[in-house]
Amino acid sequence: MKNDLKVITYLPKYADAFGVLNEQWINEYFRMEYADRRALEDPENYILANGGEIVFVAESSTDVVLGTCAVVHHSKQVCELAKMAVSPEARGRGIGEIVGSAAIDIARKAGYGEMYLETNDVLKPALRLYHKLGFEQRPFPFDSDYQRANVYMVLDL
Repeated sequence: MKNDLKVITYLPKYADAFGVLNEQWINEYFRMEYADRRALEDPENYILANGGEIVFVAESSTDVVLGTCAVVHHSKQVCELAKMAVSPEARGRGIGEIVGSAAIDIARKAGYGEMYLETNDVLKPALRLYHKLGFEQRPFPFDSDYQRANVYMVLDL
């Protein structure tokens, strides 16, 4: 990892950054949905209390959050990579790969066998990143909570 960056897991002081960064990209490409609000307005109850984790990449010197994502617990074997966002100013610096890799490491250490994500095919840089991280596209096994989701990807851990 670059020397000027640090990876941290959830602390209440980063809750606002989780919401702001996600709202930025969602509103840039789509519109906020109920499922977004549920996770972003109360991440402690929706993600953390259910056994998940939220990861952040921040500048070491300023503590400014540049990227984030969540590991959402669904079952003993299955978790979801969700709410990945990178600050517009930090895009293209590898922040998504750092935060995504950290989330995958957390999932592996927690003993999950599979991590999935839902995305949209208009998000070309995100799709390239997910493939680079090892995710493979598969058919949706369920109806998504998100109207915008038209791509389902899985990583066998």
